[in-house]
Amino acid sequence: MPVAEAILASVALACSNITPLKEIGSDAVVTFDPSSLDPIADVLVKLLVDPTMREFLLEGALDSEGSFRSELVVRDPVACAIELLGWIDLVLRIGSET
Repeated sequence: MPVAEAILASVALACSNITPLKEIGSDAVVTFDPSSLDPIADVLVKLLVDPTMREFLLEGALDSEGSFRSELVVRDPVACAIELLGWIDLVLRIGSET
């Protein structure tokens, strides 16, 4: 969960305005419409040049970080992918036996 990881790391973050990311990020993220390049560029430039915005987002991250447990959020992505592939393989084998 990159949004939660950024919050735990106290990093100012820009992300898509899709509902799950907005809910996870709350006041710790600035969002953009992912269907158009101009809004993405505008938000990223503002995030880079506006220290007030970054400070606001970092304050939001500090307020939100208590909502996440780092041991549950930050996982080894390779181990997670291997575990997922194992489950997929198991499901495919069971499906082919029927």
